Amino acid sequence: MSVVYGEWAAQNPSCVTLSNIDLGVRTFELCWGIMCACQAVFFALRYPRGTWEFVLVPLTECFVYGLGYSEIGYILLWDGRQVLWTRTVLWLATVPIILNQINGMAAVRIYGVDLNVMQMYFSTLMICFGHTAALTHNQSLKWLFFIIAMAIFGLICFINYHTFTAAEKHYKESGSEIDLIIAKRIRLLAVIFFTSWTMYPLFFVLSVEGACVASESVILVCFALADLLSKNVFGVLFWDTLWNLQDGKWSSYGTVTFFKTTDSVTKTAISTAMEEEFAKQKASRSDNPPAQYPFALPDAENSIEQELSQVLQFHQSLIPFITVYYAVEANESHNDGNKTIFFAGSFE
Repeated sequence: MSVVYGEWAAQNPSCVTLSNIDLGVRTFELCWGIMCACQAVFFALRYPRGTWEFVLVPLTECFVYGLGYSEIGYILLWDGRQVLWTRTVLWLATVPIILNQINGMAAVRIYGVDLNVMQMYFSTLMICFGHTAALTHNQSLKWLFFIIAMAIFGLICFINYHTFTAAEKHYKESGSEIDLIIAKRIRLLAVIFFTSWTMYPLFFVLSVEGACVASESVILVCFALADLLSKNVFGVLFWDTLWNLQDGKWSSYGTVTFFKTTDSVTKTAISTAMEEEFAKQKASRSDNPPAQYPFALPDAENSIEQELSQVLQFHQSLIPFITVYYAVEANESHNDGNKTIFFAGSFE
């Protein structure tokens, strides 16, 4: 389908008017970019406690809002529509970083598939569909692409909801005063995350790129508010929780698994049995401790032999578990199910 030059602008004069951006809003973008640069410097001066993620997010905001102040941040399409391309660049550059930071709290898996790593790809796909919706002139395709982007957005929210929930639960169960404070911080981070991220599709629908309801000047301020919450406020709280309340690492890291496969359940049972056997052997050795200084005892030689005998018995007791474990690993790696690895060994 061919597009006539300036066709959209001629058919939608009211939207063209809404596309104009006030000088005051452009000045606001410049000031906002300077503020983001200050935040980037703040984190950079705290290196190594201020890692690169905390620096790059506000630094990218500074770049984008600085371009927004000029006309370089916009492109004029053939049919007369004005599109802010730097907004897409901001999302592509910062969203994977933010999601990767959240991934450090907990892991979410379905059928053994790590969704935390995949959600960074999903986020890029979501942004591409959203940007395509903004560019297309066909209204049916526009909202189709938007719905696809929202479906991916729902999946990302699902993953991060369980990530935040698992981390908060861990710190609550710990019970210490500092851990309870961290749990409240995680709850606050989750509220900021979901509130701010939900603003973006709403503002897109209202913008000139969507249903053409609100002026671009208003939408720019609204997007800046969403960026303030999702990037600046979220980043400061996340950094303070990670580095001031902790030592730069989440102790809550664990795995939230949905729909375990039979092999996964079997491997978990085997690992549990191995741990129980290890604990049993350790308790047995604690009840009959070997001599620490055999040369000082009259039965030193017998003590050493007893110690070696216990070690050999422990290894022999693990052979059945290791055999089954490697067999399960082989079945997972080879879908044909014909290959089985047997572990055999002898101790002399």
